[in-house]
Amino acid sequence: MPTDGLKTDKAVRQFWDKYIILLGKQAIKPAQQRWFVRRAEEYIAHHSEHKLATHSPKQVTQYLHVLGRQERLKDWQFIQAVRAIRILFCDLVQVDWASTSAWGRTTLSY
Repeated sequence: MPTDGLKTDKAVRQFWDKYIILLGKQAIKPAQQRWFVRRAEEYIAHHSEHKLATHSPKQVTQYLHVLGRQERLKDWQFIQAVRAIRILFCDLVQVDWASTSAWGRTTLSY
């Protein structure tokens, strides 16, 4: 019986478990955590061909520009998406550029 799928499923569950723990450390209420996960999942799905560790500030900025132009998206939902993606890259994936970005003032300007 192949176990690659099982290993992948376990790794995915562990990834999201770690993300949810980080959300708790950021004082994100449990009722809101599912929406943060959803925002992060949407970002990941949009860039499914690339590993998160290889993403660039430009990819994130481009995604947020497109997301921000969606008329159905309320301001607070956009802010939630930005926070979800920031936590994803700064705290979970910990890519170098994420911790040095101002998340709204320099490299990742929206």
